[in-house]
Amino acid sequence: MCHKTAGLVANIFEANGISTIVIGTMQSHLESAPRALLTAHNDAPIGPAGDAKRHDEVISKAVEVLRTATQRTLVRM
Repeated sequence: MCHKTAGLVANIFEANGISTIVIGTMQSHLESAPRALLTAHNDAPIGPAGDAKRHDEVISKAVEVLRTATQRTLVRM
């Protein structure tokens, strides 16, 4: 799913009481998301294929941001 679409869907969910976080690589497109985690992995937002350790790190950070952010948040990883 493209970053802009993910942000739009996240805003709809948030308006209906469902907390969201979008993980992506394009800052300009993540700024519309209620909560976003920006990574530097180009076409693989959670990390290179097969890198389970990195995947765990990114997902853990995303869950942390989801649990703690109370307003629009864009976190770089």
